[in-house]
Amino acid sequence: MFKKVLRKTVSLTALFSFIVLVFSGAVIMLTPPGRLAEWTVWRVFGLTKEQHTDMHLTTACLFLITMILHLWLNWKSVWAYLKGKTAVKISRELAVSAALTVLIVWGTLAAIPPFSTGLKALADYKENYEDTIENPPFGHAELAPLDGLITKMGFELEQSLVLLEEEGISVGNPSDSLKKIAAANRTSPAKIYRIIKSTKKENDETPLPVQEEPISGLGKMNLDTLAGKIGMEPEKAVELLKAKGIEATADEKVKDIAEKAGILPMDIYDYLKENM
Repeated sequence: MFKKVLRKTVSLTALFSFIVLVFSGAVIMLTPPGRLAEWTVWRVFGLTKEQHTDMHLTTACLFLITMILHLWLNWKSVWAYLKGKTAVKISRELAVSAALTVLIVWGTLAAIPPFSTGLKALADYKENYEDTIENPPFGHAELAPLDGLITKMGFELEQSLVLLEEEGISVGNPSDSLKKIAAANRTSPAKIYRIIKSTKKENDETPLPVQEEPISGLGKMNLDTLAGKIGMEPEKAVELLKAKGIEATADEKVKDIAEKAGILPMDIYDYLKENM
């Protein structure tokens, strides 16, 4: 009696956890990249991408445990599916299932259609967020301390704190990260940055620390998008690269241009900035 109740409980738990896994996995797959989601505090059904990811991981553990219990409770039935009429004969169903799984894994790793086509379509979809969502000034800027970011970007600290206070954003400790301050005030790091960037010092000649990524998501941008962000006409960017022996079109991705030229996306950015 107990085993029968346990079997039903395990089966239903596996079903419900699988549903949550599918839902949270779809959200994670379709939402913006982490740096954009964290910067703007992107939410789906009131939950951030980070919360959906945490939910996905814990539910995956629950699903794994229930599947192990399910195998233990139903081992005789499972074994009957795995073998044929004799203990040494493998059933056709097992062979087909194994072959299908291997095919999907191999096709994905080998990047062949239709697997590569689907993955590319998903990647292109997520890259569209680069043009529709406000980008951070550098990768994961939400983790930077407020005072450190203000210094790094050449803003005025005191004026920034005054503006934030006027907007109803309380800053207990300027050394706290933008993410922590934003969470405490139920807002986003992006909004805090929008408020304080108006305090940029004029004629500030203090050299900023070298950044690994001058523009967040640089490699995923099209050349015309990059040109627009640095205040250059796309046609001029194409001409400058051509003069350097780098063939490119305005609608081509920066990372693809860099790969063909044997350089880094950052090298293209630096070259265009130097020749503005």
